[in-house]
This record gives sequence, C-alpha cells and structure tokens, in this order.
Amino acid sequence: MELKTNSYQELLSELNEVKRQLYEANETIEAIRTGQVDALMVEGANGHQLYTLKSADITFRVFIEKMTEGAVTLNKDGMILYCNSQFASMVSRPISSVIGYPFEDFISISTRAIFQDHFKKCWNEDCKGEVVLNSGDEGKPVLLSLTALELEDGVSLSVIVTDLTILKQNQEKLEENNSQLAQSNHALELSNHDLQQFASVASHDLQEPLRKIQMFAELLKVRASDQLSPEFQKYLGKIKLVSLDTL
Repeated sequence: MELKTNSYQELLSELNEVKRQLYEANETIEAIRTGQVDALMVEGANGHQLYTLKSADITFRVFIEKMTEGAVTLNKDGMILYCNSQFASMVSRPISSVIGYPFEDFISISTRAIFQDHFKKCWNEDCKGEVVLNSGDEGKPVLLSLTALELEDGVSLSVIVTDLTILKQNQEKLEENNSQLAQSNHALELSNHDLQQFASVASHDLQEPLRKIQMFAELLKVRASDQLSPEFQKYLGKIKLVSLDTL
C-alpha cells in the first residue's frame, strides 16, 4: 500500500513539473510573439547559453535608431511612450528625460497651438505641420508627420520629426539673393533710363549744329555756285548728304 502511495505522489509530482515546464514554454512563446524579449537563456549540457533573437522586429528597431529623422510614439494623452536617439538629440536631452513626458513640452510656445490642432485631427487622418522644437537655447524648425497606428496594446500615434534647419537656411539665402537681384535689376533699369535720356538730349543737341551746317552749305551753293569749282561743289554736296543722313 505504501508503494502505491509513493508511486502516486511521484506521478503527481512529475505531472506538476510537466505543467510548470509547459507553462514556462507557453509564456516564452508568447513573449517572443509579442516582442517582449530579444534573447533567451537556455540551459544545456554545457550550462546556460544566451540566444539572441534576430527577427524583422529587431531589424526594424535598428533601422528606427539609425534613421536621420526623429521617431516618437505617443499615447492618447500626448505622452511620449518611445523616442529614438535622433529625436533626443534634436531636443538636446537624454532619452531618459524624454520618454514619459508630454510631447508638447518640447515644442515652443509660439507653435504649440499648431501641434495641438494637428494632434486632435491626426487620430482620424494623417497630418503634417511645421513647428519649432525647444532645442537648448535655440529653436529648431521641424516638420511633424503624424499617423495613428493600431497596435496590440491599442491605438498609438506615430510621429516622424524632420529637421528643417538647413532647408530654412537655404530658403533665407535664396530670398536674400532674390532681393539683391531685384535691387540690381532696379538699379540697371534706372541706369538704362538715364542713358536713354542722355542719348535723347545728345541727339537733340547734335541736330541743331547739323541743321546749321546744312543751311550754310545750301546758302553757299545758292549764292556762290558760279564761283565754286566742280570739285568744291562735289564736296559741298557730300556735306549736305552726310548732314541729312545724320539727322
């Protein structure tokens, strides 16, 4: 009788151990499926070994961390659930001082209303808007691209933050160059106008002496034609012709 009791207890103990192992296996599988773990510690003949999970999720995380844009995830209250290192760099803060804080705290007061307006709309449609981030002692112009995502834990807001600093600097430089070009064109137009006026005055001033030359040549021809040699009359004709062409 005692033997049967021991056998029953052993079987019950083995059954409980199998249940425990099955529970742990299911928990591990669920953790892997939901992305809660990136590695597994497995006990083998050579002791415990660490196995890193190389999945598409890990690749995506590396991609997010290496991208040049800031990446942020917000909840319904506008709280930052996640941000990559690029966004932390944009606001000149360590990641530990960014996650868990309201996103609008990092937006300048002058453009905060723009973000609040887009934040209300973006849960139903994708939104984009330009704001200024608080970045150290200076503001940093950025473009926000907001998209609502349906995740396993509920709906979250994905925010891609693009730095517009260089673009704004190039735009300002282009506007400055255009302004200088407009001023140069205006100065050139004024110069052309002055030149045209001078040419008009000069032409008028030259016409009067030419008329007098023509009149004198005609008078000389009429009054002294019989006293002029044929060669001199020829020269006199050329003088009249040239003065007429010039007029």
